[in-house]
Amino acid sequence: GGCLPKDIRAFMARAGELGADQALTFLREVDSINMRRRGHMVELAREAVGGDSFLGKRVGVLGAAFKPDSDDVRDSPALNVAGQIHLQGGQV
Repeated sequence: GGCLPKDIRAFMARAGELGADQALTFLREVDSINMRRRGHMVELAREAVGGDSFLGKRVGVLGAAFKPDSDDVRDSPALNVAGQIHLQGGQV
């Protein structure tokens, strides 16, 4: 969901204000790792549908919201993954 990235980035801003360079470096790496996981999920999905391409493949992506009965999909990793799959020719 949108809360974790927002919170991490708020901590990053505060760490920068305070000159807490080690904390800032750590938080940047956490944010970077979380963003790279999205691409990794696309790679795993591609492997699951046969390897080379999503062309002509139908793919379902679950987990748009971060908890049941929530309509908050801001910065949803699942929607980002779905978008990447669609851009690569998959039918999502």
